[in-house]
Amino acid sequence: MTSPNDNPSFDAAAIAAQLIGTWSYPAEEEPSGIAYLHFHESGRVLFLVYDAQQPERRIPVRLAYALESASVIRVRNIKGESDGWTNQYQLIGDTLDLINSRGSYFCTRVSPEELPAWFKEAIAKYC
Repeated sequence: MTSPNDNPSFDAAAIAAQLIGTWSYPAEEEPSGIAYLHFHESGRVLFLVYDAQQPERRIPVRLAYALESASVIRVRNIKGESDGWTNQYQLIGDTLDLINSRGSYFCTRVSPEELPAWFKEAIAKYC
């Protein structure tokens, strides 16, 4: 595990402040082709999984996140029962690139006005 102390110029709070908010990314499984994730100031991240078997219902996934370095974010279940997993990330302005073993997710920041109503409702309910 990388320690924030490995890089004295690493400021997790400043980076987290830039990360907070809602992001969209291309997702083949979504009917619109776009999925969303929301980083909350509480250290939680929310995304919804589309289930073609139950298209009227998306399954909420709530995870905890912590920035380990200027390029590594750790994600784990909110109960803290495991170490979770790490993703590489690069945050530049309104773009966020998340890279893990399943691929790279190029995300763009979404304003509240651009969000679909179903995701706004999920943020209100689960964050």
